[in-house]
Amino acid sequence: MKKIGTLFTALGLFISLASFTTPADPDCAIMHSGTFVYDVEGGGQATVVIKGNKHTEYHSGGKYVIESTLEWTSECEYRATLIKATLPDFPFKKGTTLTLHINRVEGKTIYFTCTILDQGEGMQFDAKLTKVKE
Repeated sequence: MKKIGTLFTALGLFISLASFTTPADPDCAIMHSGTFVYDVEGGGQATVVIKGNKHTEYHSGGKYVIESTLEWTSECEYRATLIKATLPDFPFKKGTTLTLHINRVEGKTIYFTCTILDQGEGMQFDAKLTKVKE
């Protein structure tokens, strides 16, 4: 009987330690649809709308748009393919892909890492979006 008690104690200790050492996955469902905003370098905000497999960014109050198709590769990661951009001096061409990986979610704010692949060249950056509407 003493061995069974020791086994349960060891099992309980293992479960407790595992819960402290394993980081929780972020609740990535928050980004699967809705309206979001982010601060644009140089001032102002851009609005992002995600609906189904479509991602649309509105800049300068909707005067300019960036449209992409989305392919969710996991609960917390998607690949976007650029289909249209009217933003002046936008550096990427139709067909450019971006991979977005959600790192963490704090309330309505989503922190992520983007990797952009354009004609064999890549760049990576961290950013955040805030959800403002379902």
